[in-house]
Amino acid sequence: MVMPTPPWERVSRRRPARAPLSRDAIVDAALVVLARDGASAVTMRRVAEELGTGPASLYAHVNAKEELENAVFDRVAGEVALPVPDASRWREQVKEMLTNAMQTYTRYPGVATFAFARVPYGPNALAHTETLLELLRLGGVEDRVAAFAADLLHQYVMANAYEEGMRPVGDHDEAMAEYRQLHDYFKSLPASRFPNMLRLADALFDVGQDRFDFGLDILLAGLTGYATPKPSSMDS
Repeated sequence: MVMPTPPWERVSRRRPARAPLSRDAIVDAALVVLARDGASAVTMRRVAEELGTGPASLYAHVNAKEELENAVFDRVAGEVALPVPDASRWREQVKEMLTNAMQTYTRYPGVATFAFARVPYGPNALAHTETLLELLRLGGVEDRVAAFAADLLHQYVMANAYEEGMRPVGDHDEAMAEYRQLHDYFKSLPASRFPNMLRLADALFDVGQDRFDFGLDILLAGLTGYATPKPSSMDS
């Protein structure tokens, strides 16, 4: 039998139970903030607000803003497909992996800034670096050069992902209008003083996958000069 509530008693309102806070939940919320408000908005306070809690509660799972950024970056890095290293295809596999990485990070505009001037140390980022180093060494690249190359290639991908993710899009976007205005300005430069910039204005503003592929090909061609093919079993 359901008894009526006496009129002098306050009716209690049941609040929906809040999901328990966890590191994964914090990263989920940070990705929401990143997509909606940009990388600069990913702070302990803003992420806590997204979760409906206070910043202090986040520190039980994440020690600092830098650790939060690393965790967010590593979550995204986990979406990058890693090849099974094959010595006969090391260059192709490096290009495929890094292209996949650039496209993945571009889907999360601003996340590349979380890897600037620091070494990502999450398990997914480490697996990415380990695979890249393995491919370079299988290609006959000496250890010290492979270490330098891995860092250089990482910087190249992050810089391109950041720039591509921040690029204005849409016909009515104010930033796109400014971008086109700059392009038109280049095309109006006096030919007597800037003949090359005037001639190549369209190419200078031709950005995207072709430009990324070109730069990656240049880097890999240079690395090939450092590679010493390993002797096959028939040579021994």
